[in-house]
Amino acid sequence: MSMDFNYDEIIKKVGFKYAVPVMVAKRVQVLKEDGFDTTSKPLVKTSDNNLVTIAFKEIEKGYVRLKNKDKLEEIKPEVK
Repeated sequence: MSMDFNYDEIIKKVGFKYAVPVMVAKRVQVLKEDGFDTTSKPLVKTSDNNLVTIAFKEIEKGYVRLKNKDKLEEIKPEVK
């Protein structure tokens, strides 16, 4: 897998480091599905056409976003 994406930028964009792998896994699952839906087609080009790389790149570019981010904000612990 090539590093066609910047993981640090993805973390900044998403805001929850543990949500990123879940987002990538869910997006790869959608990309693997056969169908006629436009969501099952890659939205970016990568050098290796690896589905995981594509998912990371789509998140980095803002094509795939975290749903219900506000709910995650509610459970974020407050450190004193």
